[in-house]
Amino acid sequence: MHRGIAVAEDDVGRVIAAIKDEGLSTGGQRRPVEVWPLAGPRMLLEGDVDSIDLRPGEARPAVYAADAYGAMHYACRPNRIAGGGVPLMIEFDAPSQEVCVDGNDLLYVMFSRIARIEVARSVLEACYGRAILDYAERAWATDDPMLRITLCDLAVWDPEVVAAHHANRLLIRGKSATLFRSAFKVMLPVAATAIVAVRRVEECPPEPRFDVSIEALTL
Repeated sequence: MHRGIAVAEDDVGRVIAAIKDEGLSTGGQRRPVEVWPLAGPRMLLEGDVDSIDLRPGEARPAVYAADAYGAMHYACRPNRIAGGGVPLMIEFDAPSQEVCVDGNDLLYVMFSRIARIEVARSVLEACYGRAILDYAERAWATDDPMLRITLCDLAVWDPEVVAAHHANRLLIRGKSATLFRSAFKVMLPVAATAIVAVRRVEECPPEPRFDVSIEALTL
């Protein structure tokens, strides 16, 4: 997993040392991210989806993560470095059972507001694997907007969907011009022993041509 952040120049050394020594405990996020771990989403899909408790037990704090390019793009976004922020890249390992897909920038929109379903179907399979279609087809078959969201809530926890999305190589342009190949939420804390590397980004890469855009699917 990779995470991109931007910190003040004076804080670079301290932040890098703290992450290497202590891992990630808060994620350094202004707005806390929470997830409710959901076991057996495929079994739940086969039952009465309307009655599913999507928030069983206690919430877990989480941190956003992505593929290497997506994390670097986020760290290097102009609004993050214009104020003197220095982009940093964090690479870490995470157990698969503590990871879910972050569907905020593409997936929830594709479940809820799609004009070109045939195109969306092929894009979903390419970016999230064939297993995602079991949830998406159910969502597109209903007019209930809340049920569509519930089905997406299940899909993001499916281990097959998580694994396929992690392997995706198509560059996606999502909401707010985000660019990523894969996007996740990872439960905290991330132990120091799971930190692979923390480094300063010396040069932000040029923006490449994307393969999939949310605009092309929803217009």
